[in-house]
Amino acid sequence: MCGREIEVSEVEAVAGALGEVNPAWTSRALRREALVTHLFPRAAAGSAYPEESALARTELERDLALVLGEASDAPAPTIFAGLPRELGFEKWRRARGLEPGGWSGPFEDVGSWFAVRVVAREPGAKPVFVHHELELLERRFLPEGVVAESLLDDCELLVGDPELADLVPLAVRSRMR
Repeated sequence: MCGREIEVSEVEAVAGALGEVNPAWTSRALRREALVTHLFPRAAAGSAYPEESALARTELERDLALVLGEASDAPAPTIFAGLPRELGFEKWRRARGLEPGGWSGPFEDVGSWFAVRVVAREPGAKPVFVHHELELLERRFLPEGVVAESLLDDCELLVGDPELADLVPLAVRSRMR
Protein backbone atom coordinates (compact mmCIF):
# COMPACT_ATOMS: atom_id res chain seq x y z
CA MET A 1 0.00 0.00 0.00
CA CYS A 2 2.20 2.68 -1.39
CA GLY A 3 5.19 1.18 0.33
CA ARG A 4 3.49 1.18 3.70
CA GLU A 5 1.65 -1.70 5.27
CA ILE A 6 -1.66 -0.90 6.89
CA GLU A 7 -2.25 -3.04 9.94
CA VAL A 8 -5.60 -4.62 10.74
CA SER A 9 -5.43 -2.86 14.12
CA GLU A 10 -5.32 0.54 12.34
CA VAL A 11 -8.33 -0.40 10.25
CA GLU A 12 -10.21 -1.50 13.37
CA ALA A 13 -9.32 1.69 15.28
CA VAL A 14 -10.51 3.98 12.49
CA ALA A 15 -13.59 1.83 11.81
CA GLY A 16 -14.48 1.91 15.51
CA ALA A 17 -14.42 5.71 15.54
CA LEU A 18 -16.41 5.84 12.31
CA GLY A 19 -18.97 3.55 13.97
CA GLU A 20 -19.50 6.10 16.73
CA VAL A 21 -20.73 8.67 14.22
CA ASN A 22 -22.31 6.18 11.80
CA PRO A 23 -23.89 3.58 14.12
CA ALA A 24 -26.19 2.15 11.44
CA TRP A 25 -23.31 1.11 9.18
CA THR A 26 -22.20 -2.52 9.08
CA SER A 27 -18.77 -3.55 10.31
CA ARG A 28 -17.72 -4.30 6.73
CA ALA A 29 -18.86 -0.86 5.51
CA LEU A 30 -17.00 0.85 8.37
CA ARG A 31 -13.79 -1.06 7.68
CA ARG A 32 -14.01 -0.32 3.94
CA GLU A 33 -14.60 3.37 4.66
CA ALA A 34 -11.61 3.39 7.02
CA LEU A 35 -9.38 1.99 4.27
CA VAL A 36 -10.62 3.94 1.28
CA THR A 37 -11.31 7.35 2.78
CA HIS A 38 -8.72 7.57 5.54
CA LEU A 39 -5.91 5.02 5.55
CA PHE A 40 -5.16 4.66 1.82
CA PRO A 41 -4.92 8.45 1.24
CA ARG A 42 -2.77 8.86 4.38
CA ALA A 43 -0.42 6.07 3.26
CA ALA A 44 -0.29 7.46 -0.28
CA ALA A 45 0.60 10.98 0.90
CA GLY A 46 3.26 9.76 3.32
CA SER A 47 4.77 7.41 0.74
CA ALA A 48 4.77 10.00 -2.05
CA TYR A 49 6.48 12.61 0.16
CA PRO A 50 8.55 10.63 2.69
CA GLU A 51 11.23 13.28 3.32
CA GLU A 52 8.64 16.03 3.67
CA SER A 53 6.60 13.86 6.03
CA ALA A 54 9.63 13.12 8.20
CA LEU A 55 10.58 16.81 8.31
CA ALA A 56 7.00 17.83 9.19
CA ARG A 57 6.97 15.33 12.06
CA THR A 58 10.32 16.57 13.35
CA GLU A 59 9.15 20.18 13.18
CA LEU A 60 5.91 19.30 14.96
CA GLU A 61 7.81 17.52 17.73
CA ARG A 62 9.97 20.65 18.13
CA ASP A 63 6.87 22.88 18.18
CA LEU A 64 5.26 20.65 20.79
CA ALA A 65 8.39 20.72 22.96
CA LEU A 66 8.42 24.52 22.78
CA VAL A 67 4.74 24.75 23.73
CA LEU A 68 5.15 22.28 26.60
CA GLY A 69 8.22 24.15 27.81
CA GLU A 70 6.31 27.43 27.52
CA ALA A 71 9.14 28.90 25.47
CA SER A 72 8.75 32.51 24.37
CA ASP A 73 9.24 31.48 20.75
CA ALA A 74 6.66 28.69 20.90
CA PRO A 75 4.17 28.69 18.04
CA ALA A 76 0.63 29.77 18.82
CA PRO A 77 -1.77 26.83 18.54
CA THR A 78 -4.77 27.12 16.27
CA ILE A 79 -8.08 26.99 18.12
CA PHE A 80 -10.80 24.78 16.66
CA ALA A 81 -14.29 24.35 18.02
CA GLY A 82 -17.22 22.36 16.81
CA LEU A 83 -18.85 19.01 16.28
CA PRO A 84 -16.88 16.01 14.95
CA ARG A 85 -17.64 16.79 11.30
CA GLU A 86 -16.44 20.39 11.70
CA LEU A 87 -13.19 19.41 13.41
CA GLY A 88 -12.14 16.89 10.80
CA PHE A 89 -12.34 13.18 11.40
CA GLU A 90 -8.76 12.42 12.43
CA LYS A 91 -8.52 15.38 14.80
CA TRP A 92 -11.82 14.43 16.39
CA ARG A 93 -10.83 10.75 16.55
CA ARG A 94 -7.65 11.54 18.43
CA ALA A 95 -9.26 14.13 20.73
CA ARG A 96 -12.40 12.21 21.65
CA GLY A 97 -10.72 10.08 24.32
CA LEU A 98 -8.44 12.74 25.79
CA GLU A 99 -9.09 14.49 29.04
CA PRO A 100 -9.06 18.30 28.81
CA GLY A 101 -5.71 19.89 29.52
CA GLY A 102 -2.86 17.81 28.16
CA TRP A 103 -1.29 17.74 24.72
CA SER A 104 -1.22 14.50 22.77
CA GLY A 105 0.55 13.58 19.57
CA PRO A 106 2.16 13.55 17.14
CA PHE A 107 -0.52 11.97 14.98
CA GLU A 108 -0.46 11.55 11.22
CA ASP A 109 -3.32 12.79 9.10
CA VAL A 110 -3.62 12.88 5.32
CA GLY A 111 -0.74 15.16 4.35
CA SER A 112 0.13 16.46 7.82
CA TRP A 113 1.30 15.72 11.34
CA PHE A 114 -0.52 17.24 14.30
CA ALA A 115 -0.76 17.41 18.07
CA VAL A 116 -3.97 18.25 19.88
CA ARG A 117 -5.09 19.50 23.27
CA VAL A 118 -8.69 19.35 24.42
CA VAL A 119 -9.65 22.67 25.99
CA ALA A 120 -13.28 21.78 26.65
CA ARG A 121 -15.92 19.26 25.72
CA GLU A 122 -19.68 19.74 25.94
CA PRO A 123 -21.63 16.49 26.03
CA GLY A 124 -24.24 15.68 23.44
CA ALA A 125 -26.95 13.06 23.14
CA LYS A 126 -24.81 11.12 20.62
CA PRO A 127 -21.11 11.27 19.68
CA VAL A 128 -21.96 13.34 16.59
CA PHE A 129 -23.41 16.03 18.89
CA VAL A 130 -20.44 16.32 21.30
CA HIS A 131 -18.94 19.79 20.94
CA HIS A 132 -15.16 20.06 21.34
CA GLU A 133 -12.86 23.01 21.74
CA LEU A 134 -9.33 22.08 20.72
CA GLU A 135 -5.93 23.63 20.39
CA LEU A 136 -3.99 22.28 17.45
CA LEU A 137 -0.39 22.31 16.33
CA GLU A 138 -0.02 21.10 12.77
CA ARG A 139 2.71 20.76 10.16
CA ARG A 140 1.52 20.05 6.63
CA PHE A 141 3.76 18.24 4.18
CA LEU A 142 1.52 17.66 1.19
CA PRO A 143 2.25 20.40 -1.36
CA GLU A 144 -0.45 22.97 -2.02
CA GLY A 145 -2.85 21.78 -4.69
CA VAL A 146 -1.97 18.08 -4.40
CA VAL A 147 -4.97 15.91 -3.58
CA ALA A 148 -3.95 12.79 -1.65
CA GLU A 149 -6.57 10.63 -3.35
CA SER A 150 -4.94 11.39 -6.72
CA LEU A 151 -1.72 9.83 -5.39
CA LEU A 152 -3.45 6.44 -5.25
CA ASP A 153 -2.98 6.16 -9.02
CA ASP A 154 0.77 5.82 -8.47
CA CYS A 155 0.53 3.34 -5.62
CA GLU A 156 1.24 -0.32 -5.73
CA LEU A 157 -1.39 -2.20 -3.79
CA LEU A 158 0.33 -4.60 -1.42
CA VAL A 159 -2.23 -6.34 0.72
CA GLY A 160 -0.62 -8.80 3.11
CA ASP A 161 -3.75 -9.68 5.02
CA PRO A 162 -6.50 -11.48 3.10
CA GLU A 163 -9.04 -9.97 5.49
CA LEU A 164 -8.08 -6.49 4.22
CA ALA A 165 -7.79 -7.47 0.56
CA ASP A 166 -11.43 -8.48 0.53
CA LEU A 167 -12.47 -5.00 1.69
CA VAL A 168 -10.80 -3.06 -1.14
CA PRO A 169 -13.43 -2.07 -3.71
CA LEU A 170 -12.71 -2.95 -7.33
CA ALA A 171 -12.84 0.74 -8.29
CA VAL A 172 -9.94 1.41 -5.90
CA ARG A 173 -8.00 -1.71 -6.94
CA SER A 174 -8.20 -0.66 -10.59
CA ARG A 175 -6.62 2.72 -9.78
CA MET A 176 -3.66 1.19 -8.00
CA ARG A 177 -0.91 -0.80 -9.69
